[in-house]
Amino acid sequence: QRYTDAAASYRASVDRYPNHERAPLLQMQAIEAYKKGGFAQLVLDGKKEFVERYRLGSPFWAGRTPGQFPLVARELKTNLTDLAQYYHAEAQRSRSKPDYHEAARWYRKAADTGDPQAMGFLAVLYLQGTGVPKDASQARAWIEDGRVLTLLLSVSVACVALQYALHFRTGHGILQWGLSVVPLVLLLSLASKRMPLRAPRALVYLGDISF
Repeated sequence: QRYTDAAASYRASVDRYPNHERAPLLQMQAIEAYKKGGFAQLVLDGKKEFVERYRLGSPFWAGRTPGQFPLVARELKTNLTDLAQYYHAEAQRSRSKPDYHEAARWYRKAADTGDPQAMGFLAVLYLQGTGVPKDASQARAWIEDGRVLTLLLSVSVACVALQYALHFRTGHGILQWGLSVVPLVLLLSLASKRMPLRAPRALVYLGDISF
């Protein structure tokens, strides 16, 4: 009861002054109170409400920039990603087209804020034709976004470094390293056509990798 009472108090202040600079912080505190109380549906509803109220272009941002309110901008991205992943999980469980449409809708909103993870998931949905029309050109456009490529390259470099650290190899060359190196090489090939590249210093010292 005390969690819902606290959340109601925070929300009352937000409802009264929704565009005050502290209003998003109070909305965040309301969501946190629901989390502590174990009210999963209220947390979900609170995240939706936050996104609708404080999406980029909403009245709150009139005369303000994300750089001035980084916490609000970060929370917006987090909530968008959480909502997309929630509905994606629901869709995978139910195999329902409306659920996939809802997941794609939230991934698109998150991708529009520049979230590379959401862009990557949206690309997969376009490749599969789940929640959106199957469209390889749209999928490629999202994958080739520099932010997505940077994320994928970072993951690939980390996999190579981890494989190196764990000595998960039997010799030298691409045949022994293929599990981690092949995706990295393919990503580097794609990225080289989209943005200037410099060899990561970490890879320079991985002298056991020979081609």
